[in-house]
Amino acid sequence: MMWAWQIWSSGLIPALRDSYYFVHENYTTPGDNTVSLPKAWRLIGPVIALSGLFNFGWTASAFVNMKHDVGAMDRAQICREHR
Repeated sequence: MMWAWQIWSSGLIPALRDSYYFVHENYTTPGDNTVSLPKAWRLIGPVIALSGLFNFGWTASAFVNMKHDVGAMDRAQICREHR
């Protein structure tokens, strides 16, 4: 929503709904340009796609790290119970 708000408020896409659609279309991969930006701003789509991929990668690594920590706590509790 942050990307959509910025694109809409800067006047690149006149309707907030179309701006939101543009961002969702481009978030993980460059979309099919159903909604397009002015020619000078056309590289925003790939930038949004890269930020989406980085966001998914960061989220996945955070979940893996949390799962590792929970597993370590679980193993430590089992060791304490068997002593």
